[in-house]
Amino acid sequence: MACIAAVSLSRAEDAVPKSGTLLLLHYRWRHDTLKLIESQRVKAAVKVSRSRNRDARDQGTETARSPFSYEVISADGSLIAIKYLHDPGLRQVEVQDRGEHQLHREQSPVDSSDIFLRVPEPNAKAIRFYRHGTPGPAAKRSEGAAAGLGPEPAPSKTLIAEFPLE
Repeated sequence: MACIAAVSLSRAEDAVPKSGTLLLLHYRWRHDTLKLIESQRVKAAVKVSRSRNRDARDQGTETARSPFSYEVISADGSLIAIKYLHDPGLRQVEVQDRGEHQLHREQSPVDSSDIFLRVPEPNAKAIRFYRHGTPGPAAKRSEGAAAGLGPEPAPSKTLIAEFPLE
């Protein structure tokens, strides 16, 4: 069974400790289905961002090409944070090539994997998981995109599951 752990939603370099609660979430990915296993609120020193004006969509952009993401939603439906995850259906392993002594990545499918998340947002009321992909063959390309001059069709974003947070 593979295990995916995501870090908290605040960046360490611009965070200060604050007394509060932390929501610990444990999900299981099995056969393209996501299931909540355990949810627990604990008292903890939570790191809070010093930058109050930073847009929530800027968080986690370094891995924005990942095939999965989750969004933390507030009670009023606004977006608090977005984070990206590796594909929970694949195990990624670095293997040394015997001839050249180079490392390369190999992926192999897994039947099940666990996902552990820490959500330090006290106002979080829901979490949504999405699968990202490239547009299908039916996606229309503009004439400029076909010639390499314009934007390509937007990648698809499919809701996998939504869970309320208590």
